[in-house]
Amino acid sequence: MIRLCIEDGRCLTQASVDDVRAVLQDDSKRFWLDIEGLSDAQEREVLELFQFEERAIERCLGHSKRPKVVGSNDKRDAHGNPYYYLVVHGPHLELSARRDRSEQDPEKRFKEVDIFLSERYLLTLHKYSSKALAGMMERVRHEPGLLAEGTDMLLYRCLDLLADSYERVLSHVGPIIDALDDAALERPGPEVLRRISMIKRALFELRRNIGPERELVAQITRGEVPIVREGARGYLRDVQDHMFRYSEVIDSYREQMAGARDIYLSSISNRLNEIMKTLTVISVIALPLTVITSFFGMNFEGIPGLHSRRAFWMTVAVMLASVVGLLLWFRRKGWLGKAAAPSQEFMAHWKEAETKPVEAKAHSGEAKAQSGPEMEAAAATRA
Repeated sequence: MIRLCIEDGRCLTQASVDDVRAVLQDDSKRFWLDIEGLSDAQEREVLELFQFEERAIERCLGHSKRPKVVGSNDKRDAHGNPYYYLVVHGPHLELSARRDRSEQDPEKRFKEVDIFLSERYLLTLHKYSSKALAGMMERVRHEPGLLAEGTDMLLYRCLDLLADSYERVLSHVGPIIDALDDAALERPGPEVLRRISMIKRALFELRRNIGPERELVAQITRGEVPIVREGARGYLRDVQDHMFRYSEVIDSYREQMAGARDIYLSSISNRLNEIMKTLTVISVIALPLTVITSFFGMNFEGIPGLHSRRAFWMTVAVMLASVVGLLLWFRRKGWLGKAAAPSQEFMAHWKEAETKPVEAKAHSGEAKAQSGPEMEAAAATRA
């Protein structure tokens, strides 16, 4: 699909190569050309109309793993216009939310947008549909004056929309991270660990892409792309600030995921300890029963009370007493049932620690209130 918007207000949603060739012949009007989902041969046919450098065309047709800006005033197109080539990436929200995300092609997890920027035109090329660019194209169609502001301002708006895609992904991932944090403590299981690993991998990829993209915007704001005027650079600094904030959010989410993994491992270890404690209690209870029954199970005729009913019931009573005694002792130690509640002494210290800062602030306020009249009296005395 080829979409073409021209400064005079004309917008073609299904433009042809001939339409592009015709608008290139008219040097008086700016235009925005957006290419989406074409084959490599079709993309090459359009790019060769501009007579871009062959290396830039090859980069555009391939997949670039890192955002970057390439160009200089010495590189010119077929009509002598200097141009710059930019590569930006935006996370794909729909693909990043799928459960089988870890099995996807890395090229599909981030939308690559190749950009050719000149004072006369803005050319954007991408393999996958972009709601942000499609929405911006629709806005330009209804507001032709946006092209009259210059291609650098149009570049700012496109980069701002692509940067906002990070915010949408982070707002989608945030509640998932909170839920995983709770599940790691309350319901640890293999599925929780798998999802923690999946989110950690997603955050790593977001951090790996947003860093170079922020540097790309910084290069433009530093004036390394002379086509972008100072007024547009001021707006791009806002985009740079947004990306810096998104980087901080990603880092905080990564730390939260690392903490969730530690909580998961601790929960699994605690659960294993509970199981081992239960098995140990059962073994200890069974130990005296095993000793008593083994003693009277020996094949000797001279064992005292061997043929006495009273001795049998006494033995049973001793065995039951040993079981009850051990159960009571274990319960008193807190080894059975729920974990023992904090002691009253501990809770008293805790409440005291919570109230101390409040009391300290109150005392400091009173001291300030009392110091005011004392200072006034001292000043009157000196006078």
